Amino acid sequence: MGRVLRLTLGEWYKQRRRWLPWILLAVLVLISQAFLWGFYVVYHVSDEGSVLSRPYEYTSNTASVEVTCEDVLERRVEGKIAQFSGDERRIVEEGVEEWRPGCSDYISADENLSFFTLPASISVGLAVLFSTRFVILLPMVLAASSLGTEYGWGTLRTSLTKGAGRWHILVSKVVLAVKMVAAGLLVMAVAISISSVIAGIVPPSEGGPLVNSEGWLDAVEQLAKSVYALVPYVVLGTFFVVLTQSTAQGVTLSVVFFMVEALVLPPLLGLADWLENVNEALLIQNVDDWMYQGQTTASQTLEGAAQPDTLQAFLVILTYTVVLFAATLWLFQRRDVSGPRGE
Repeated sequence: MGRVLRLTLGEWYKQRRRWLPWILLAVLVLISQAFLWGFYVVYHVSDEGSVLSRPYEYTSNTASVEVTCEDVLERRVEGKIAQFSGDERRIVEEGVEEWRPGCSDYISADENLSFFTLPASISVGLAVLFSTRFVILLPMVLAASSLGTEYGWGTLRTSLTKGAGRWHILVSKVVLAVKMVAAGLLVMAVAISISSVIAGIVPPSEGGPLVNSEGWLDAVEQLAKSVYALVPYVVLGTFFVVLTQSTAQGVTLSVVFFMVEALVLPPLLGLADWLENVNEALLIQNVDDWMYQGQTTASQTLEGAAQPDTLQAFLVILTYTVVLFAATLWLFQRRDVSGPRGE
């Protein structure tokens, strides 16, 4: 263990001099900031919650009505359409019923405010990053680059000739990548915290507290869950590099895997009911369940509070991590390591 820690420290001294980790960190922070200030703008340009939730409007020769999502949630629809009768009332009722499911995306003004107010802004920022899938690609590229450069420069062979064990090197690489991912998420959380305070100070002021006393434990828990959810992707990026012994090919396979799992497979598996079991076994699906943030008030009212099985998601993520690391270690122990590859 002492050798692993020394190798990990040595890896950190090498990684901090490279551009890629800092570039990935900058991208992560910029994306999270874009979402936070986007929520800020939406809150101030929208009169009633989310600008995506348009009201239902009906106009006839005799009367007109406008039904909002707040009317649906507060059960004011019947009173608003009471002015109609007969066939016209049925038309309005059917129109409202068809429009009503769209209110599940409705975000109230209070919920929208919490998106850029501490500490909820930290949890929301993490949840949004995972919903975009982009944050999943970053640890794979980081891990692939970390080990791939050793193959390209030939320094991995030099380390082995100096007596460093193969499993020591591999474990130190993975441990360092996980630490860098955790540090990157922590820096992102600090940046979100600073921006949240600024958003509460600059005009127009909301008149409320800059920081809420509740929710800090949820933010810390969400941060820890985020790190755990990204560990298998760190191991996956390392596996692709060990498999190909190339940075370029390892990063390429990481990108291809990301695109297939996140963008290609979900719509294909949704074509048939019997494929749902396959979808539940995907790593990305279990990461979504693990990072579940709960439903908005509107979706809970209209659709019910369906909760994913987070224990199953935890075990599936752990299984992926252990199996992928075992496969990576097996390959790394048995394959020859050549000299510099010129990458």
